[in-house]
Amino acid sequence: MGNQMILVILAIILFSTTILSTYNRLFSQVEIVYDGIYRLQGQKIADSLFQRVECEILTGTGFATVFNNLGSFSETKTLDNIPYSILVNNSQCDSLGNTSNPNSNYRKLNIRIMCFPNSNDTLRIGTATNPISKVFSQSGI
Repeated sequence: MGNQMILVILAIILFSTTILSTYNRLFSQVEIVYDGIYRLQGQKIADSLFQRVECEILTGTGFATVFNNLGSFSETKTLDNIPYSILVNNSQCDSLGNTSNPNSNYRKLNIRIMCFPNSNDTLRIGTATNPISKVFSQSGI
């Protein structure tokens, strides 16, 4: 009877360990999925800013006026109780986006977004060295 009791206790320990490790793996996968959702939402925010600039250029606001009004700004948007800190700046560039030999006919819009899904983590969508960028031309988009 003593051996059977030990086997039952070992079986309980084995199954509880298996269940705990399964839940741990599931939690890790959920975290990866939510990080992907937050990053996708940040990319959608950046795309909406690019579309806003394109619309203003196409409606005849004027190339220089659009970028003078846009300038460099930062704002925070909250979507589904998740804050997204948006940093935007623009600069003159050449047709490839290089700022070393700028041309007044081209502007490069750089966007960096930081997402704060909880108090401990910061997800970065675009960084200072590698922002989400798009080059706009005065002659067309």
